[in-house]
Amino acid sequence: MKNTILLIGCFLLSLSASAANKEAEDTSFWRNKAELIEFSEADVSYGDATIFEDNRFINYKMRTREITRHKILYIKTQEGLDDNNKVIVYVPNEGTITNIKARSISQTGEVIELNSKNIKEIEDYSENGNLKVFAIEGAEVGGQIEYTYTLRTPLYDSGKEMLSMDYKTQHACIIIRCFNMFKIDSKAFNWDNSRTYGLTENKYIFNKIQPISDEKYATPYANRVAVQHKLVGSSYHKTTYSSYRNVLNKMRGDFFTFLPKEERKANSVLKSFTGESGDKSETIRKLTVYLKANFFYEEKYNNPDYDDVTAIMKAKVANDVGMTKLYCLFLKQLGIKYEVLMSCNKYDGRLDPDYCSRHTLDEFILHFPDYSTYLYPASQVTQYGLAPSWLAGNQALVITQSGYSPRFQEIESAKYDENVTGLTIQVDLDLDNNSSEFNIDAYSLGALSFNHNYDMYYADSEKEKQQELEGYVSWRYPDAEIVNVEMVDPAAWGDIGACKDYACRREFKATVKSASFFDKVGNKLLINVGTLLGPQTEMYSELERVQPITTAYNKSYAFRIDIPIPDGYKYTGEQNGIIDNSFKNASGVDAAGFKSTIEVVDNVIHIEIDEFYAFVNVEKEYYEDYRRVINSAADFNKAILLLEKK
Repeated sequence: MKNTILLIGCFLLSLSASAANKEAEDTSFWRNKAELIEFSEADVSYGDATIFEDNRFINYKMRTREITRHKILYIKTQEGLDDNNKVIVYVPNEGTITNIKARSISQTGEVIELNSKNIKEIEDYSENGNLKVFAIEGAEVGGQIEYTYTLRTPLYDSGKEMLSMDYKTQHACIIIRCFNMFKIDSKAFNWDNSRTYGLTENKYIFNKIQPISDEKYATPYANRVAVQHKLVGSSYHKTTYSSYRNVLNKMRGDFFTFLPKEERKANSVLKSFTGESGDKSETIRKLTVYLKANFFYEEKYNNPDYDDVTAIMKAKVANDVGMTKLYCLFLKQLGIKYEVLMSCNKYDGRLDPDYCSRHTLDEFILHFPDYSTYLYPASQVTQYGLAPSWLAGNQALVITQSGYSPRFQEIESAKYDENVTGLTIQVDLDLDNNSSEFNIDAYSLGALSFNHNYDMYYADSEKEKQQELEGYVSWRYPDAEIVNVEMVDPAAWGDIGACKDYACRREFKATVKSASFFDKVGNKLLINVGTLLGPQTEMYSELERVQPITTAYNKSYAFRIDIPIPDGYKYTGEQNGIIDNSFKNASGVDAAGFKSTIEVVDNVIHIEIDEFYAFVNVEKEYYEDYRRVINSAADFNKAILLLEKK
């Protein structure tokens, strides 16, 4: 077939984009005649469907905002049909959806239009809105689908249009326009485009957008092709997020200025929080424990009482903004220097210092520059000192008590030797019964301790706690029998008051039996020592890496294994067991490494494995080096020790 995909959407719009009295015509993405779009096999070679057209028109009016979306898709497989033969639209409260049109075009050109009676509404989907659902009748594999609708909402001051992650998009057009008493600003992310800018209209055209690969150690949603847009000025609406300077001024008032009655209330409960003179770290810890025990986080944004300090101190409940204000109030009264960092979940997006957006300024974390530590208010179990994994490595806007120029800094993960997973394993081989017993002493420091605290804090019963604990063992040894597993110092698990920064240690002991740890082959014994590490991530794909590397946090692993040599046998060597891989970044700093050693001491095979990853974000140019280190653990997973009868 010919490679003649029609590029229709922006052309139709551009015919009348300048005339306000032709606004209805401006949204006419819908084709007057339904025809199959011709394509070549190369055009649809990837994935279960291909998007031929993805057109969006965002129109900021006087008191409302309208978003028209239009798509034409080719359906390649049954999976593609299942994923696209129904359209679901979220309609926020006070919003409406109009101009719904849809049709299928079969391989032979037969057209079936949407019957309006088949448009369904799912009410009370959430407290903030409902769903509209309509099926594409007659859709089939090998056919095409076209649909459009217009979503009208109150006049929100910003938005984000995201393009497909899963399918190739041959052509996309996004136009943002505003009423002439407003001004708009917008920016496209993660794909080259042609664009035109004006005070009241911005337009973007994208061609041949490739889908985001399912790559390990990446943030594909944050790397998704998107256009963000916002109002930057009007006579009717405050535009806090029109610039970082505006955000800075607004948030400084929220996080550094409090009412006298709020300050008096805070002072009345601060007498017991005095720490050692000169070092207020212990004071911050005590305050953290007190606030997390007495005030509770609730993810609600429409209730003004949840971010009003006076109401919070009475009801003891707050959202993330309110919890951050509460902490700031107490810290200010204690005379402790703090900063508020505003960022976003790194798996959802990345803050851009050149484009201010409320969509990348929706997370708050406190930073204490005198101690280089963090405190995350919106969690009952995060200990003082810890930057949560979903924030570590992201850029943030710094809110301080003074200064008017926006400043940005990275939310740092702890050093890799502060986020540690440790395993000491004593192995007993029972040759008579063809079984092995592993006596395990496991511990975690830092971020992993936070995960363990989280699991235990939210466990509803002792039985559920035990199930969580057993899960820490069973994932590593799925085919083995867990004989016993128990916490060391169980009262501390789930108790943030027992944690001091990254020194928080969670330890457990376990006994496990395995029937597959060794094999007898003639007079030889083959020990599958690599399986003691448990399943490992493999990165053997030969495809070119698309996304930069992003991990949860800096981390390291320390494994110590002892295997007594059975009577009558001698150690004769190993396969794949001795590995030493590492690399440095452009600054000459060790970025990642894996090293394993094996030696025999007093008839005991002693194995040491040390692995580390020193940076959350690693440039794509180092992918091959990074992959080599990651695969070292997977290679060791296949390691075999060789013993032979004397």
